[in-house]
Amino acid sequence: MICRHIGEVLLAGTVTVMDAFAGRPAYLKALRAPMNDIDFVPTGGISLENIGYYAQAGAVAVGMGSKLVSDRELPSQELTARATALRKAWEQARNA
Repeated sequence: MICRHIGEVLLAGTVTVMDAFAGRPAYLKALRAPMNDIDFVPTGGISLENIGYYAQAGAVAVGMGSKLVSDRELPSQELTARATALRKAWEQARNA
């Protein structure tokens, strides 16, 4: 996504930054510099190891799939534990 495309969806209020830029919180931070009034939601490649960087870069949320639910047979306790760890990492980064 380039700045021109973001301008085209500005009326939506929230922009999803897709897989092409996942793993690159610096790109998100650079986009937010001139467009701080737009909510960005990065998706793809988000993990426990990098979720905090996205929070610090100004993401309002993240989209996750396989990094959260890697197996259809995943016990609910494991899913809850993963979600709890992700939420904790997010909140710690936002409050840092």
